[in-house]
Amino acid sequence: MAPPTTNYVEIQRDEIEALRSIYMEAFEEKKSKVGAWNLSLSFSEAVPHKLRAEAEHMLKTIPIPLLGSEMMFEITTSLQDLLDRATSYPAQIVPALNEERANRQAVVLQQAQKAESERQKEKHQATMDEEQYLAEMVVNQKTREEKRREKLTSGTSKDPDADPSKLPPHDRALN
Repeated sequence: MAPPTTNYVEIQRDEIEALRSIYMEAFEEKKSKVGAWNLSLSFSEAVPHKLRAEAEHMLKTIPIPLLGSEMMFEITTSLQDLLDRATSYPAQIVPALNEERANRQAVVLQQAQKAESERQKEKHQATMDEEQYLAEMVVNQKTREEKRREKLTSGTSKDPDADPSKLPPHDRALN
């Protein structure tokens, strides 16, 4: 007696019916022109490339040990697990992203405060430098005035600057 042959068409039909009953309206059957066992996936644009690659890899590796037996439920549950893990991933990283954003904001704020502090220091230094320059000018002017007065009061000077009438109007006003 010949060994019983496996009716792959019947197995495939049974698996499709089982998947249709499990996934209901989420199940979408697409006819393939290549053959009965041509498995393919389609993704929306929102699915990241890394996730697509992992799903494609699963689609190629899971059926190998299951050849000759039902495999669609195994494949779909494995893919669903992958998608479930991927959708829970953002929920796991949102707190970390919020923390990272808060850290970056703190760094930016700290840099802005440091820059403002430096600007205030530079402004203060510029004011101090200007005040020192003005104070030196005042001291120099007073020194010149004292020297002129000494020359005028000593009477021994032949310097034309010693005679207040020969001084420029501005310098005469200072005497």
